[in-house]
Amino acid sequence: MDGGLASRAAVELTRSGRFVFQLAFREDEADLRALVRDTPVGGAIETTLRREPNYFDGATVEGPLHQVLAVREGAGGPIVGMATRSVRLRFVDGQPTPVGYLGGLRLRPDIRKGLVLARGFQALRTLHADGQTDFYLTTVTEGNVAAIESLTPGRAGLPHYHPLGRYLTYMLPAKSLFSSRMDRTLRVRTLTASDLPELVNFLNAQGRSRLFFPCLSETDFCGADATYRDLAPEQIVGAWRGGRLVGCLAAWDQSRYKQSVVERYHGVWKWSRHVYNGFARFARWPCFPAPGGQLRHVTLALPVVGEGDDAVWWSLLAAVRDLPVVRRSECLALGLFERDPLVPLARRSAIYCYVTRLFVVSWDSSRVQPQRFDGRNVCLELGCL
Repeated sequence: MDGGLASRAAVELTRSGRFVFQLAFREDEADLRALVRDTPVGGAIETTLRREPNYFDGATVEGPLHQVLAVREGAGGPIVGMATRSVRLRFVDGQPTPVGYLGGLRLRPDIRKGLVLARGFQALRTLHADGQTDFYLTTVTEGNVAAIESLTPGRAGLPHYHPLGRYLTYMLPAKSLFSSRMDRTLRVRTLTASDLPELVNFLNAQGRSRLFFPCLSETDFCGADATYRDLAPEQIVGAWRGGRLVGCLAAWDQSRYKQSVVERYHGVWKWSRHVYNGFARFARWPCFPAPGGQLRHVTLALPVVGEGDDAVWWSLLAAVRDLPVVRRSECLALGLFERDPLVPLARRSAIYCYVTRLFVVSWDSSRVQPQRFDGRNVCLELGCL
């Protein structure tokens, strides 16, 4: 079910005082855009994750099932809160398994206290009753202490939150001052449409041994409703050794439907960004924009490399930095779980790291047994969160 296509007659889920909880529909998209524009994500660098020019244009990347829960102030009133629910097939212990994701939680500041959050989860539980999945993943900004303390105890009818670890979003320079030593045993090139079957087979073969890696098909790369919308084959780089595909990396420009805008800086970043920007202009590295400015970045998608093969990663990164879509940007965003073997490599050239906490969310933890995922690496596509 696509929540963006719901009809008015079928959307209401519950009420609480003056608030109505319902599925959003296409006519709500302007209100949804206004809400995400007006509710920044906390942290040392406070940003808004915008969805211009149409909120639902980016919904397809979240999963085949994607719904938006809207909180209205009165029937037909303005939208003052929202959350998203999506479900896609992911590999769990080598088996395709429907796994949900809860994200996009935004509440107008004046309603963040009280029962709105609890009633919102009651509405999400009503959606959860469709049986599409047993559990969800979600991330919470590490510095958002209030959110973590309000969500994780499992009180007031909230679901159980089981912590898995940290999800790290690294910002890397789009250009490098140093040239990478190329592995002469590798053949590195951009893909064509005819390479998609080989790419999909490689990704699924790698994904079976990687927890929560998405189960993919060629349709995930084709058309306006594709998971990797706006990711053309020529923006995907592959590395072959001995005629066998051993790694891939892509430059995914999502700016036509997703934008990150810096609202304000906190703490040491208020002054240190000026010092950094002075050096960055000399080094041709990305600069941090003034408040109100957009981060001109490209997402590094499909970062899949055989473990222990660092040369493949450096060769792929060098080739991606040479793509036209990257030359037009200032930085690269790479999302990795803290146990990913690529983390030490990404950390070497990162200019900033945004940290969130990853949780397994379930209304029946005894059935899900989320502790079975402890201590393992997790693979989530940053551009699909």
